Amino acid sequence: MQSILACVDFSELEAPVVEAAVTLASSVRGELHVLHVQPSLTVASAVLGPREQLIEHWSGRHAQEAFAGVRSLLDRSRVKYTEHVVASDDPRSAILHAAQEHACGVIAMGTRGLGPVTGVLLGSVAQGVLEHAQGAATAVILVR
Repeated sequence: MQSILACVDFSELEAPVVEAAVTLASSVRGELHVLHVQPSLTVASAVLGPREQLIEHWSGRHAQEAFAGVRSLLDRSRVKYTEHVVASDDPRSAILHAAQEHACGVIAMGTRGLGPVTGVLLGSVAQGVLEHAQGAATAVILVR
């Protein structure tokens, strides 16, 4: 069975990324892992940061909102899926680690093209995932 990792990040590309991953998972009878990487909570931000940010981080509300936009699409698809939340300040490494941990041969993610030349190059996270993907992993990049 093929495992596929779909990355969600509150961007306008979130739904198209999940749709592409669902389509692929359906066609290969695969399992879908949906990943949201949220920033780590530092000691400084916990002590000095806004109280609302601390509560949001520890309550998991931020992560639930990340999945809310695509959960109905996932439920309608009848594809077996698992939601994962990882706290990391290095999204590239977190995505690659999750793909390896869940034996995902395909990584579906969007890019907003926020690298050095907006709209021409892949975003830095997408570029990093492509450059460092191990084995047979393939990145499905949806550029707007």
